[in-house]
Order: sequence, then C-alpha cells, then structure tokens
Amino acid sequence: MTVLAWQETQMRNAIYQNRLALDYLLVAEGGVCGKFNLTNCCLQINDQGQVVKNIVRDMTKVAHVPVQVWHKFNPESLFGKWFPAIGGFKTLIVGVLLVIGTCLLLPCVLPLLFQMIKGFVATLVHQKTSAHVCYINHYRSISQRDSKSKDESENSH
Repeated sequence: MTVLAWQETQMRNAIYQNRLALDYLLVAEGGVCGKFNLTNCCLQINDQGQVVKNIVRDMTKVAHVPVQVWHKFNPESLFGKWFPAIGGFKTLIVGVLLVIGTCLLLPCVLPLLFQMIKGFVATLVHQKTSAHVCYINHYRSISQRDSKSKDESENSH
C-alpha cells in the first residue's frame, strides 16, 4: 500500500507539472481554460497518498508484535514475592498445594474417565454385534435363495 501511495503522489505531481506547462504554452490564449472556454477550470487533485502512508504506519504499529522469549518454568517465581527470605518453604508450599489439588480433583475426574471408557466399550460391542447380525441375516438370505433354486431345479426334472 505504501508503494501505491507513493505512486499516487508522483502521478499527482506529474499532472500538476503538465498542467503548468500547458498553461505556460497557452498563456496568449488564456491558458487551458481560455483555450477551451471552460468557466470552472480549477484543477484540484487531493493528495491521498500521505493519508494512506499514515494509515499504513498506524497499522504497522498496531500489528507489530515484539519478539517473545521463553523462560523456563521457575516455581520460585510463583511465590517469590510472598516469602522472599525463606527459600525451601516455597517449594514445600508448592508441593502441598499440588497434593491437595490432586486429592480434590481425582474424585471428580476418575468417575468421568470410567464412564467414558464404559461408553466406548459399549459402543464398540454394539457395532460388532450389529455387524455380526447383519452378516448372519445376509448369509441366511443367500442360503435360502440357494435352497429354493435347488428345489426348483429338482422339481423341474
């Protein structure tokens, strides 16, 4: 977009220069307006190129994301401001919180996990059973057709 804005500004300048040259050459006849008997002959071309350049600059500022640097996880950074003088105590607090959190979440998560596994197994068994029933019905219809065709062929002889 910046290139297009630059080109638009250059085109505007070239048009003004050409108009200036034409007015100079046709000064004896009243310039371009006098030559063609135009009453409203003011040449006004708005320079939108600068506006577009400003918009592009503002968009670049908004869209620019600085380089992000990953720092490894440091448990001391979680509670560093709480207990700055006691180093080992912070680790103890983190460990206790993890154990308590696990004890609180485990009773909620295990039944859901068991229910999900039971549903998966039930669906799998249902699909296998349906497939076997479909194959058995198909086999019966083929065997009944074969027995009917044998009976018809024996009756015709």
